[in-house]
Amino acid sequence: MSWAAVAWAVRQRLPSTQKLVLIMLAERHNSDSGRCDPSHERLADDCGLTRRSVMDQIKKLEDAGYIRPMSRAKGNLKLSNHYVLNFGFGVPEKVKPLPDDPFLVVNDVHHGSEAGSPGVVNHVPKVVNDVHQGSEPRSHKPVTEPVKEPVKKEKTARVTAPAVPRPDDVTPQTWADWLDLRKTKRAPVSMTVLNAAVVEAAKAKLALEDFLQIWCLRGSQGLQADWLKPSDLAGRAVISKTPPPDNFGGVNYGQARKI
Repeated sequence: MSWAAVAWAVRQRLPSTQKLVLIMLAERHNSDSGRCDPSHERLADDCGLTRRSVMDQIKKLEDAGYIRPMSRAKGNLKLSNHYVLNFGFGVPEKVKPLPDDPFLVVNDVHHGSEAGSPGVVNHVPKVVNDVHQGSEPRSHKPVTEPVKEPVKKEKTARVTAPAVPRPDDVTPQTWADWLDLRKTKRAPVSMTVLNAAVVEAAKAKLALEDFLQIWCLRGSQGLQADWLKPSDLAGRAVISKTPPPDNFGGVNYGQARKI
């Protein structure tokens, strides 16, 4: 740690998040070697921020003139950036100059990043394994930063139930009223439900048309023959026999009589 660097960072007037990142960079500055190259992950852990937020604040500090990032490379492997703290900017503070670093790129992080460009060290004579970073005894391992692609969720096709055909012995108006009632009650319309209605109509000795009309007048979600009252049957034709229904709810009810 460099107390002079931290004191310089503390004196600067910056927004709270930028100042926090600058102080943590200064805390990682080595007063003996002048090195300051923590990874984005290390800074995020020090500051209690996300990696993306740290990168944004570093860019703002660079644009404001407080720091200058310098990329580092070992062959084709990209290492964590080295940060030059501009102690002459804002409230100046005297610190030791930065010594030669075989990993440093002369241009800043936005220039000379391709292999063979001026200022990029593509061939390093030796690897320095014991480099101090602030108060840490050893340098961090080179950090490779993979790009996470967003995962696209596939939309599942919605399956629509086939429409139930209108029975021949039910008028379009009664059928439409019954379908509206089922929709209002959020109840399904299926062949199973229709066949059950035919069975109940046969039990009540009513035509399916009359049974569905009574159902619509009552406004209930379901209707059974046992629930019918004499007032419901008044003026309606009653079937003399109770034949079994077919698959479409059409019933040949034979002779009918008025109650």
